[in-house]
Formats: sequence, C-alpha cells, structure tokens
Amino acid sequence: LAAYRRLASARTPDEVDTFLAELQDRYGAPPSSVRNLAEYAHIRVMADHVGLESLDREAAVVVLKFMPEAKLDPAWLFRLIQSRKDLTLLPPAVLRLNLGMSGSKRETRASDESWWTARATADVEAGFTREAIQAETAHDATPAERLFERLREVLTQLSQGLLPS
Repeated sequence: LAAYRRLASARTPDEVDTFLAELQDRYGAPPSSVRNLAEYAHIRVMADHVGLESLDREAAVVVLKFMPEAKLDPAWLFRLIQSRKDLTLLPPAVLRLNLGMSGSKRETRASDESWWTARATADVEAGFTREAIQAETAHDATPAERLFERLREVLTQLSQGLLPS
C-alpha cells in the first residue's frame, strides 16, 4: 500500500521514475501490474500539467475534458487536431482520442466511414437471442501498453501547446 500511495502522490514524471527505479532496485523487475500503475501515474501527472479535469475511456475512445483555466493556445490546438485523424474537438473543452484510428492524417476513404454511417447502413436483425445476451464480451483489442503509449503521445503534444504562465 505504501508503494501505491507514493505513486499516487507523485507530482512529476521524475518522481514516478525515481520511485520505480527504487522498487526495481529493492525487489527486482516489477510485474506488469506495477508497470501499468507507474504508466497510469505518468499519464495522471502529464494530464495535470496540461490542465485536464478528467480523462475517461469509453470503449475505443478516450475523452479528455479540460479545466476552464487550461492554458492551451487555441490556434496550436486547432493545428494539432487538423494534423491527427484520431483527435476530435467537442466544444467547449472536450477532446476525443479514437483508439481505433491511426494518429496520422491521411485521405479519407470509403472504409473510413463514420460510426454513424456504418450503423445506419448495417443489417439489423429483430429481437435478441438468449445466447447473444449471455455471450461473453469480446476481449479488448487495445492492450493497456498501447493505450498508455497513445495517451502519452497526445499529452506530450498537448504540453507543447501550453501558453506561458
């Protein structure tokens, strides 16, 4: 519990890295659960620095909600969103990161249709079967490591657009 508290109280990425190095020195290579916790601590520290109020995952989308006093340059944020296909700005202060899309901007193709278009053109079957209701949900195709990597990338880019205090 002391390790969890110390990671939760970290306020800089260096504090997280230092503590992780101490754990490794004392106990050996940390298990994946501890590495994930350290990655989460990194994301939390970066989110605080950028001015995020909340960071929530909804299936294959991560919703980043900014605090009203966040100090991001609006013109810089607009350029970032234009350069990344996986980011969408929802006014007044929400950024959506779609984990199902690549971060690089590319030409839109028919296969890149929106969720709404795909849903509207899908075949619909009436009713539900007992088997469909009781079936196990599919395994999340986005491993935690990839999620953390994408979030770190976006938060690093957002931190470059901070206005001077």
